Amino acid sequence: MINVPKCFTPLLGHISSFALKECLNQFNKIKKINPTEQCLHTVTIGLEIPCSHRIRKRLKSGDALDPANFHFHRHLKYDPEITTKYTPKFDLNDKVNIIFVALSNKDPKKQEELIKQNVAGTHSSISIQVPKVL
Repeated sequence: MINVPKCFTPLLGHISSFALKECLNQFNKIKKINPTEQCLHTVTIGLEIPCSHRIRKRLKSGDALDPANFHFHRHLKYDPEITTKYTPKFDLNDKVNIIFVALSNKDPKKQEELIKQNVAGTHSSISIQVPKVL
């Protein structure tokens, strides 16, 4: 991009051109905003870029815009495959622990047979609760 304000320099090469263009639109609105009006955060929430109010505030304090002011999916290095945390659909740890406890006192040959039955779905292992004594 050419002819960008000096405060945008730290963003070049880090933020997408779409986000930069939208942010430039917000920068151009600074002259028109009423400083007494409350910010509704619609730009920050909707586009996940700094709004004209935030840009104005940063410039008043002498700060330039920073890539950290943008949601990470506006960054050029954003990769949803890396940033998305994998969460399994179900937790097998409890089931494996139940099977382990159920098989721990069995003969090794019997263990193999029971595991095959569990995998095949013809049998299942359940945890046995200790009865509550009153």
